Formats: sequence, structure tokens, C-alpha cells
Amino acid sequence: MLRHFTASLLVLFAAGAHAAPTANDLRLTITPVVSGLAEPTAAAFLADGDFLILEKSAGKVRRVTNGVPNPTAVLDLAVEGADERGLLGIALHPDFVTHPYVYLFYNPSNDVGDTQTGLSGYNNVVDRFTWHASGNGGAGSLTPNMNILTVHSDVSYHNGGSISFGPDGKLYGVIGDGGHNDLATNGQLQNNATGAPDDTGIVFRLNDDGTNPSDNPFAAIPGMEKVFAYGIRNSFGITWDPEKKYLWETENGEDDYDEVNRIPAGMDGGWADIMGPTAVSPTGDDNLFVAGGSAYSNPEFSWETVVAPTGIAFGGSVLGDFKNDLFVGDYNKGFLYRFTLDGTRKRLSLTGDLSDLVFDDMDEGGSLVLAEGFGGISDLETGPDGALYVVSFGNGDVHKITGETTEPPEQDLALSQVKVPKKISLSQAKPVVLKDLKLTLVNQGLINETIDETEVAGLVSIDWTSLPVPNLLCPAPGTVLAPPELGFPIVLEPGKKLSLSYTVTWNCANDDAASSKTEDHADFEVEVTIDRSVLGGGSDTDLSDDVCPRPASGDDKGCGGKDANGDIGGPIRTDIVVK
Repeated sequence: MLRHFTASLLVLFAAGAHAAPTANDLRLTITPVVSGLAEPTAAAFLADGDFLILEKSAGKVRRVTNGVPNPTAVLDLAVEGADERGLLGIALHPDFVTHPYVYLFYNPSNDVGDTQTGLSGYNNVVDRFTWHASGNGGAGSLTPNMNILTVHSDVSYHNGGSISFGPDGKLYGVIGDGGHNDLATNGQLQNNATGAPDDTGIVFRLNDDGTNPSDNPFAAIPGMEKVFAYGIRNSFGITWDPEKKYLWETENGEDDYDEVNRIPAGMDGGWADIMGPTAVSPTGDDNLFVAGGSAYSNPEFSWETVVAPTGIAFGGSVLGDFKNDLFVGDYNKGFLYRFTLDGTRKRLSLTGDLSDLVFDDMDEGGSLVLAEGFGGISDLETGPDGALYVVSFGNGDVHKITGETTEPPEQDLALSQVKVPKKISLSQAKPVVLKDLKLTLVNQGLINETIDETEVAGLVSIDWTSLPVPNLLCPAPGTVLAPPELGFPIVLEPGKKLSLSYTVTWNCANDDAASSKTEDHADFEVEVTIDRSVLGGGSDTDLSDDVCPRPASGDDKGCGGKDANGDIGGPIRTDIVVK
């Protein structure tokens, strides 16, 4: 049973440590950054080439500048460093220039088995520190500012420890289950309905001062005010999709089924009843504890045998063909895995034997291993320079990964622009209203693309998602292709564009949420996807990008959609108003 993150350390690294990692793809370049660190667990960038890194058992925060670690520690904390305890997680305030705060997740050395609490064991603590860039031999320093979170732990493992600020400016982090894996010790947050919430086995979400946000999914449930998701066994890594802003996490299984999860608000991860997808679980999700607004979610990927996934990050701007792909590192094997995402970016693109979401063996999933030999990965970070940084706990070093972009594929038909009617006036006397949705395809490949009339309907799909607007009685709109008067077959030369018009049928009896034409609110989110395979023949290596909306960068140049803030990318939204 893989309970202890560091228990395997002596076995794994007794021999052969510090061997140079190797890439299994020639498009990748791996460069050493710094070595000689003592059990590094996590890093956070102050600027390009300048980062803070944690040393677990020593309790030291070190500063590395241009590959050189300052000999003087930025901070020296008294921690309990045995087993999985110690200095575990770091995050910088999202407005670091104005609020120079550094947040640390650690286990202080003071045993809490005293008359105050009557409890044995130690605490999981998140504290806020103030950063001072000068002084201290050039290293800078951290001084205590305030306590953000304290949660008791009575075992030495499954503390969690990964923390990160989300795109919403809130602090997210993982507290492991604390060894709660049976009916005698677990509570509601480990899916035992007879227990009580105890802030273990969760992803928490807090304001930057440690208070509970009023819009948390369980804000109204006593004992669950800080909980964003529950049913989490233990995690050493969380990250955010730069395109869709979804939260992703790695999770350690027990004897089997380590996981990669996308975590929406209110998710129940299934622990301690379910690890891995329900298809391989001896129990279904019928017996899970259901908090108001919660929903069980299968993992997006899992390993049948334990690998201890840890760091997780998305490829940055200098990863070439791997930009915005998802990377996961593991501790047991020192492998770096790479996943592509589907058009919605809610799922991983897994085919063949991996379509069951399970990595059974190397014969089945070896193609996912992009690099190896890192000697036990503890963290992955995307730096300000757009490179991927790999922190090795066992080797005590950090490596930087960059990538190359291949030549454009011969066949690459992509979405160039989507225009949705931003406001649609509906009358109760005339509930069916027809409006056009227009989109533009562009041939970014090197050869002509031929589109027949019979192929157009299957080529493009339009997904409408109704937002939770009060009193909105509109069903999701239907879409039909406008009459084919474009003169098929259409031959698109490289660089040429094709405009298509779709008819949208809105069937709304009423919309009390909008009382005037001027009221601005979003009732629907729209996604448009190309199924390139309907054209047949050849191969398109850019399938993951053939979806709108997405940022105005990369091969497909964006889609021309604007989100609620007027920024290119983000959900394309349409608003319903009544006249």
C-alpha cells in the first residue's frame, strides 16, 4: 500500500541517482538548471530565472537566481520532516507587486499532543509571509504575516500540501485524507455519511486572508464552508488550464488506481469508496455521501498500478508542439507523461486501449511517457519564460524543458472565427425566433481541402450550454445548416477561408431574468467544433485546436469570440432579452 511519499526513497535512489534524464521525443530539449538541493518539494517563480524552492525536511526556503542557489536561506522553519511531513507547498499572491505575500503549506514541529487540544499528532498549516527582496546576503527574506489555515493531522502521511491561486484570485489547496480510509476513522468528506466534516480529504478554496468565500459550493453547510471538492485521497499537485481555466489535480490511489482529475466546483472524488473509474470499481457511486450541490466525477485518467503522480502543469509558450498540453510527473518511476486534451478541454484525448481511462502497462500506455530518468518528480512548474521546470525530490535538482514546432501538416482545416448573435429579442407572442450563427473555416495545411455538400453537416458541431439563469424557460437552441447555396464541392486552397451560416432556432416562452433590451446577462455559452475526420483521407495533427472559443494564439489564431470581459477567447456567450 503506497501510503508514504518518502518511504520508498531509499529503495528508489540507493543507486543510479543523478543519471541525466532523457527525452523520448526529439522535439524536446532538457537542460539542467540547479543541483545540490536537499529534498526539494515545490517551487514558485519571482521572475524569469529567479525562483523560490522548498526543502522538505530541512524546512528551508531557498532562492535560486540564474541557476545559482543562494547559500543563505530565505526562511528557516522548524518543521516536522518525518515521512510525508515537512515544508510542502508554496504560492505567491496573484498581485505580488502590490501585495508581496508568499503562502507556505507546512507541518510545524510543535507536537500538539497537549492539554489544549487533547490530540496527538501534528498540524497542517498554511501561513502567509511577507517577502523582502533585499538584504539577507542578497537572498531576500520572509517574515511571518498571518495564519491562513490550520487543520489537525494524527498520522504522518496524506497531508496533501499543494497550493495555488486560481484565476479568480482565490487560494486553492489540497489537504489529504490523513489516513482516513475506513468506517472507523473517516467522515462525510471521505464519503461516510455517519461521520462529520473535519477538513480532510478536500480541495479548499479561501480568500487571500484565509476567510471563506461566500460563493463556495458548500458555503451554507456547517463544517464545509471552505470546501471546494471532497472525496480526495491525497494529492501532490494542482494546476490551471491556461485556456479554459479549469482546475486539474493528480491524486494518489491506495494499492492501485492513481488518478488525474479535472475538478469542478462541488466535485466528490469518490474516496474512500471509489478509486479509478467506476467501471473498474467494486462499488458504484450509489453509496457516496451527497452534500447539497455535489456530484461524483470519474477521473480523467488512472494508472492500474501505483506510480505516485505528483507534479502537474500545462506546457507554456516555448514548448512548441506541446504548448498547452498537460504534463504529469510521477515519483515512483521518475517519468514525465504528456496528455493532449479534446476540443472542450474537459477531457483527455485517449484512444485505443487507453479509452477506458486506465494505464494498464507500458505496452498499452508507453507512448504517454515523454521523458524519464528524473529520479522521483515532486513538482512541475511553467516558468515566466514559457518553459516547463521539473523538480526532482530524489536527485535534488531542477531541469528545464523546451520544445520545437514541426512544419505545418499537409492537412489542417481549422476554425478561424465564430460570430454568435450577442443579443436576441424574444416576444412571448412570437416565441420562435430565427437568427444566424456565422463561422469561418480556414485551410492552414499545405494542400487543397475539398468539402462536399454531404460533408458539411457532419463537419461542424455547435454545443449550447444553458447557464443557470432564474426563470429562463428556453431549452437549449437547436441548429440546422443554412440552405446549401455555396456551390459545392468547395475547394479551399492553402490560406483560403470559407464562411458558413447556421440557423439557430430559439424556442422560449419567457425570460423573466431580463426585463429590458438594455439588461446585459449571459444565458448561453457556445462552443463550435470541427470533426476533421468526416473529410476522410490523410491526417490532421491539429485536431485539439479545432474548437472555438480558445485564446487568440497558437496555430489557429483564435476564433474572434470575446468573453464577458471583452477579451478574445473564453466562452462565447449569447444573451436573451425580452421586448
